[in-house]
Amino acid sequence: MKNEQEILEVTNIQYSKKELAYGALELNINGHIDNEYYETTIVIQCPLDENSENFNNLLKDALVKARARTSRLKEGS
Repeated sequence: MKNEQEILEVTNIQYSKKELAYGALELNINGHIDNEYYETTIVIQCPLDENSENFNNLLKDALVKARARTSRLKEGS
């Protein structure tokens, strides 16, 4: 996924977070990949520093995966 992330231009990433009852965080993420809008939701078990590179990579990976799922759905139609 990292190689795909480097090739694709992932921009305008925004997210909102919600703490779940058992301590996990639900992240609603949206952003643009090569000027197309994507959104997704992920749940993470351990909180990460929101200013860290790992957190930013997590957000980008989630959007790249959402793009891949969307592409598969379009191909199946």
